[in-house]
Amino acid sequence: MLNTAVAIARTKVFAVFLGPFGIGVFAQLNVILNLANSFVSLGMTTGTVRYAAEYHVDGDTDSIRQLTRTTLLFLGGFSCLVLVPSLVFSRTLAGGLLDDRALAVVLTIALFHIPFMVLGTQVLSVLQGLRKVRTVVLVNVSVAILGLGVAVPLVIFVGLKGAALYLVCFGVFQFVAALIGLFRTRLGGVRLTFFSQRLNRDILRNLFPYGAATLAVTLLWMVTDLVIRTTVIRALGMEQHGIYQVVAGLSVQYWNILQGFVWMYAYPRVCELKQDLQRINGEINQILRFQALFLVPILAGFLIFRNGVIPLFYSGAFLQAADLVFLQVLGDLFKSLLWAIGLPLIALKRLRTWVVLNVGANAVHLLFFFLGLGPLKLTSVVAAFAGAQILFFFVNYLIMRRMTGFRILRGNVKLITASTLLLLVLGAFPGTGWPLPVLGPVLTLLWASWVFRKEELVELWSIFTRKSRPRTEDEA
Repeated sequence: MLNTAVAIARTKVFAVFLGPFGIGVFAQLNVILNLANSFVSLGMTTGTVRYAAEYHVDGDTDSIRQLTRTTLLFLGGFSCLVLVPSLVFSRTLAGGLLDDRALAVVLTIALFHIPFMVLGTQVLSVLQGLRKVRTVVLVNVSVAILGLGVAVPLVIFVGLKGAALYLVCFGVFQFVAALIGLFRTRLGGVRLTFFSQRLNRDILRNLFPYGAATLAVTLLWMVTDLVIRTTVIRALGMEQHGIYQVVAGLSVQYWNILQGFVWMYAYPRVCELKQDLQRINGEINQILRFQALFLVPILAGFLIFRNGVIPLFYSGAFLQAADLVFLQVLGDLFKSLLWAIGLPLIALKRLRTWVVLNVGANAVHLLFFFLGLGPLKLTSVVAAFAGAQILFFFVNYLIMRRMTGFRILRGNVKLITASTLLLLVLGAFPGTGWPLPVLGPVLTLLWASWVFRKEELVELWSIFTRKSRPRTEDEA
């Protein structure tokens, strides 16, 4: 939660000092770097979490050390191979992806973020597999606070180039902090160092099937996002892309919280259950329910108070984005449910099915987007996102039901139905005037009274205070 608060504070500073154009450029830089980071990492983080979790359960500390050293050496070398040609062709990349070769200097600075971020993320994936939740949280919080301390003066005094320098500093901070967290980790009373371990090709061979599948899926989502954003920049201009970033950016903040829960707790937990389909399906229903109970109040609040939230977190220059909020939050709800349902496919090694489903989801997203191009409006961009998420939630559910016997429990069907109806009703009210700010909270409270159980309120609070989940060795 603190990370989200820091990110919101940073976004506010950027919005005030860079404006819609600068926010549009910074958002596109983030998309480019995220795509590059995912490509360079070769999707190894998912497999690393899985194998680190298995080795930890088996008490195989030597394999954990070999896994860490092997992946860091390999990814470090590969990231340098990718960085050099990217720097050489930075002007071409700036012209194609930012629609302005004059921004080549900004892009060149930002590209140095890649190797540090890739290696830092890889170290964190080892810690996640070991269920070192406290260590991961401390790393993320310290990096976020350090990053904010650097970002504010850089943007105020250097502008867009300062924002690019901030991205590089953030990557360096994450790598250094993650290494410190790893070196302070003890397994069986012994520190988890790895300098004496040799590169193990067998580990790479085990990771590559996961890496190939994860890389394909991650790149699909990111390339889809990059194509859509680049089209918006070229058709509507960088300032309109900055407006679009408001809903996309706020969406990322609460999505990151959910992803942190999924990868730090839910995914290692599902991997530990291995092939026990009954227990996996029960776990997925719990994850599904938690995500909806956590996310819907946030989505409803964003929708109800959007005309106040946007100037608060950005500035009044971004208020045009208020018209996009309804479709964005509806898509975000089904995106979270879609990811929860598809989680067992990775743990059960049904990687081909997982890739095919994600190919379909992105193909439909792009199809919906390009069908709404004439003339292109920001509302059609967000409508394409929402439509694709809703359609593939049902497709994914039907496939999971056939493959694993997964069923959404009756209580969760009630929760999903009520949540969808709440957002539809709130979206029917105009964003201005008194009805929505007055009636919206009342309707949200009625939703909560209908879907929440008393014990779930206690459970939800205990999850945030980390008392109910299984204790990790950091906390023992």
